[in-house]
Amino acid sequence: LEFVGINIDNYFNNLVTQPKDEYGDYDFETPFALDLNLINEHLDQLLNKRLEVTPPFYNFKTGWREPGKETLRVNNNQILLIDSLHGLFEQMTSSIAADNKFKLYIEALCQIKDKHNEFMRWADLRMLRRMVRDSWHRSYNPEMTIGHWHYVRRAEMKYIVPYINQVDCILSGALPFELPVHRKYMFK
Repeated sequence: LEFVGINIDNYFNNLVTQPKDEYGDYDFETPFALDLNLINEHLDQLLNKRLEVTPPFYNFKTGWREPGKETLRVNNNQILLIDSLHGLFEQMTSSIAADNKFKLYIEALCQIKDKHNEFMRWADLRMLRRMVRDSWHRSYNPEMTIGHWHYVRRAEMKYIVPYINQVDCILSGALPFELPVHRKYMFK
């Protein structure tokens, strides 16, 4: 068997239609920032009808979803891997029967201790990872990611944590060597 990945980040709504929070800021952390209808349409075509789809491409610099250039198909010897923070949110995959889903939750179960012999918080490691990702792929600097972090944590508590008990498997994604790697990119 092989994995075929679908990047759900490419299904963000255009910036002008993004939901906003109570302060008028864009709320990219809610699953409703994504085009759930198009996601489910593509999942249905890929998995139920075995058709080929062309996922869109979301341009984070312009805030617009553009036509994709690559097609995607899932053959009989392949498993579709949905890469999304909101993969456990039922509306994300409602077009797929529950028996056809294997829900995997990957958490940075970090076992690194600081100079006071306290374990590093898992949320802190996730924030460092996001700072690097945002700087590489979303034209955000680390200060922008930190300023946005409270939205991430609020969305985790609302759209991720309540569904963790429904997963089939939990894996640790923490790596013992990743702090020095992150430091290289964070402190240039």
